[in-house]
Amino acid sequence: MKKFHLNNINLKNQLLIVYFLAVFIPILLTNIIFYHVTISNVKKQKEADLTLAIEHMADSFERVVNDAIGISSTLYTDKMLHDFLEKDYHSIVEYVQDYDNVWRNYKYSTLYSSIQNILLYTDNQTVLYAGGVRNLTESAETKEWIKEVLESDTYIPKVIRTKEESNPESYVFSVIRILNHFHSNTKEK
Repeated sequence: MKKFHLNNINLKNQLLIVYFLAVFIPILLTNIIFYHVTISNVKKQKEADLTLAIEHMADSFERVVNDAIGISSTLYTDKMLHDFLEKDYHSIVEYVQDYDNVWRNYKYSTLYSSIQNILLYTDNQTVLYAGGVRNLTESAETKEWIKEVLESDTYIPKVIRTKEESNPESYVFSVIRILNHFHSNTKEK
């Protein structure tokens, strides 16, 4: 059996061997390494971008919730609003005048652009259920979250996710709080 020697291979095949060993394989290995390094860096950058986006969303959500809790605290400690919801109205005109004096300032305030809507629920039968004031008793029959809030023994605001009334396929986050700061409560609100 003959020994294998490069001298026994014709020149064309020798050049092909040199080409593969000196050019093709090094370029192929360099490209594979470059590809993996690039993919790894792109993946790390995308993960960092996603992490930043999630942190930004969390900060934005926290800011919006804090805005809503701030508004709920203002409503919670507002004596005029408390008296407005506690009062027994003898005419619609009397109610509308009080509504304009008390509630309209909150309802149409542009102080917080992130707040979509402010609703008050009360069992006061003498108020007109419109313009952001809802009937607590009727709403409790259809909205499970109202029952949970009324049965709760804590008075801190609660953040809940509910279906949007105008579009049942989408959800909104709501800050719910019982307005019982004053001790002269005769009505649920």
